[in-house]
Amino acid sequence: MHRRRGGMVALLTFVAAVVAFTWMHSRLGGDDAVALANARQLIGLERTLGVDIELGMNRWLARRAVLVTSEVYLYRLYYLPVAVTTLYLWLRHREIFVRVTRAWFVVAALALLVYWRFPVAPPRFSTPGTIDIVAAHDLLGSHPSKSVGGNLNSAFPSMHVAWCLWVAYGLHLAGSRWWPWLLPVAMAAVVLTTGNHYVLDIAASCALVGLAHIVTRPRSTGNIPVLGRE
Repeated sequence: MHRRRGGMVALLTFVAAVVAFTWMHSRLGGDDAVALANARQLIGLERTLGVDIELGMNRWLARRAVLVTSEVYLYRLYYLPVAVTTLYLWLRHREIFVRVTRAWFVVAALALLVYWRFPVAPPRFSTPGTIDIVAAHDLLGSHPSKSVGGNLNSAFPSMHVAWCLWVAYGLHLAGSRWWPWLLPVAMAAVVLTTGNHYVLDIAASCALVGLAHIVTRPRSTGNIPVLGRE
């Protein structure tokens, strides 16, 4: 009974933390001018590195109506695999659930810090010619945003990609092979082509999840698989 109660507390604590993170994320508005200036710096760095591919990918997607619908679905409904994975790990792999939720706390805390200190506007605001594909074809019937505002100046890092990496990470530790990693790969393509994130946003998300793995990795793995070992 005590163990069951402790497990329920762990789940509810994690859910409450996600809600709190979402609220704080939405409240970290910042200054639009600063977010746009930082975005231009990011774009300049990408040009130097030769990875400024967002506008070309956005225009490529805009000409393919069939892909647009599927990408908007994935962008809007990504929380479903997150919720399913959370419940699966909590029900079937409690020790792994505890480990990956600790990793999520690290990712969330660092992401909020970056959003506060380095707000970045997404490509749909900072790059002329970019089409806001999700807004134009939104499942919820919304319209394109007219100002940066709210969490729209927190493009760096991409939490869409970070969440999907978290799903893949948890399922991998639970014994899955390569297939969970298809989700963050697909999400990376979605956020790039829809004008929502930059290549460096995705790199930052990978770095955050990788750092969280290192920080929360147990000294003695016991029966928990180590990342990369089947």
